[in-house]
Amino acid sequence: MSNANAQAFPDLDFDAIPDLPAFAVPPAGHYKLKLTILSKTINAKQAVEFGYEVVEILEQADPTEAPAKIGDKFSCAYFLDNEFSLGKLKADIAPLQAFCGQKQLAAVAEQCQGLSVYGVVKVRRDKNDADKKYASVSSLTVE
Repeated sequence: MSNANAQAFPDLDFDAIPDLPAFAVPPAGHYKLKLTILSKTINAKQAVEFGYEVVEILEQADPTEAPAKIGDKFSCAYFLDNEFSLGKLKADIAPLQAFCGQKQLAAVAEQCQGLSVYGVVKVRRDKNDADKKYASVSSLTVE
């Protein structure tokens, strides 16, 4: 590269640029989260996805574990063809139904987009692949 071309680049220090938020399961703990609810098709199955963005880490279960970063995102899927998944969806959506006064999934999803919630994140590992982690969020309360 010629010296003239090198001088055309801005003086940019990549160490000074913050990392982008990750799409990753955060460590177990108590968090303030931003919620989105979406209808999705996953592996040809209809599902409801609760998407979460970490807003604040209130308490981490294992303080020695690397913390989540503010802005990190993760999700929990509920498959509509599975009775256990539907039962979990019913339990998890109950505080949101109470908050918005709605019983229908579509109405709750519409009214809860971008809602600030508090929840306890639990992490489980895939039984076939120890590197895969899945999150579940319980004890949801609305800010």
